[in-house]
Amino acid sequence: MLDFPLLAARELRANSTRVTAALIAVSIAAFSLVGYRAVLSGYPQGFAAEIRALAGGEILIFSGIDLLTPGSGLEMEWRPWKGRPWQSYLEYYLPDLPSRGYLAFPGTPEWAPLNLDEIARKIREIPGVAAAIPYYSLPCYVETSRGKFEAILRARDPAFETDLYSMSEYVTDGRLWNEGQQEAIVPVFQGKAIAGVQAGETFQLVLPAPGAIPGEVDWTRCVEFTLRSSGQYDMSRRLREAGVPGGGRGVPTGGRVPAPEAPPTFEWDRPEIMVTERVFRSMCARAGWRELACYQLAVRVDKMAMVKVVARAVRDALRGRYAVFTVPELGEIRVAGSPAPVALSDTKLVMLVLTYVLSGTIVCGSVYVMISQSRRKIGLLRVVGATSRQIAVYVYSLMLWVFLVGSAIGLVPGECLRFLDWLGSELPISAFLKAALADVGLAFGAAVLVSLVMGSSVVAVASRLPCAEVLARGQV
Repeated sequence: MLDFPLLAARELRANSTRVTAALIAVSIAAFSLVGYRAVLSGYPQGFAAEIRALAGGEILIFSGIDLLTPGSGLEMEWRPWKGRPWQSYLEYYLPDLPSRGYLAFPGTPEWAPLNLDEIARKIREIPGVAAAIPYYSLPCYVETSRGKFEAILRARDPAFETDLYSMSEYVTDGRLWNEGQQEAIVPVFQGKAIAGVQAGETFQLVLPAPGAIPGEVDWTRCVEFTLRSSGQYDMSRRLREAGVPGGGRGVPTGGRVPAPEAPPTFEWDRPEIMVTERVFRSMCARAGWRELACYQLAVRVDKMAMVKVVARAVRDALRGRYAVFTVPELGEIRVAGSPAPVALSDTKLVMLVLTYVLSGTIVCGSVYVMISQSRRKIGLLRVVGATSRQIAVYVYSLMLWVFLVGSAIGLVPGECLRFLDWLGSELPISAFLKAALADVGLAFGAAVLVSLVMGSSVVAVASRLPCAEVLARGQV
């Protein structure tokens, strides 16, 4: 009884030059598979660390606005923008929102404060979600002997000022605030602190009262507070050093009121004066704010390497009621300069499929040429009693051996790439090993699938090849 898989392996070894192109094509496909999976789940541990520290997390949740995805534009409608620059980071990443509005599906909520209890209930069981931090802010004025300057008062919970998310990393002069003290850290733009407030200097901050309409403020009823600057923080310098795009226009950049509209820029010029949440709530209570509205929620994840997976799970859990973006996605949207938040098409998957189809075509062609040039061998196989089914096994084996060997070749550099990706992540070694094993399984599984599907055409031809040389001698 002939061993047709072994016979196919010997045939390939004897005619290795004929399948070189096929091996290269398959190895590229296997390498692409590993590369696609390596970048699919998330980002390196320190990626966009500066913006994540500012935002308080890796994923941002808003109400109303939706991603424009391929095919969804016909179902969506344009809505006028009702938000304010101080409420969230959206106008930073979509500077045309005030003038152009935004896209949303009919029936979805308008721009409004988030229902934090609802969101917390729906996402708390999602694997990988570590914490959810509300973004509390109010517009304000800073008054010094140098003049009156527009700014944003922002609350920061000291309990969440840990490790990667601590603003102490970005304080360039002075220190972070002390809990319970009327202290703040002030932003620095182009080397100068807002209103020229130096570390250790006191300044006056004016908060408005709540307006008659939710989301609006009343500047006719203001309360003045005295704060001490414990330090200055400069995000633009760190962003330039890291090569990370920052903000845009739409928020005054610390100039005198009224400030002219700033042109689009990659400087982080959002004038946030940060105080502890305890101080913020105390100031708001004195200004008449009984309830604090939250328009932006930051979600922290356990592993930055899995942030895309967690973001998809959060989107599914919230079921279209809220917009969910990863911080790197917002940066991509900002750089793209789109008037609407467009979900960038995942062309990598399409390219991966096309790569496998192309490699399968090359393998089929190589095997077909090999069989066409070996008709006498097919005839001899029939002489010794090989059936059409056994000929099919022989051809499938030729295809499969090429795919398996090519996949093994491509997996070697692919796993080196994954190892480098793992070195930059916070995942344990077990996660790398599991992913590597999954790569092997998927690559070899794809090899078997493509061999069976695309090899059928070659099998159909091979099982019907006339064996003229053998038949002419009357040996069958």
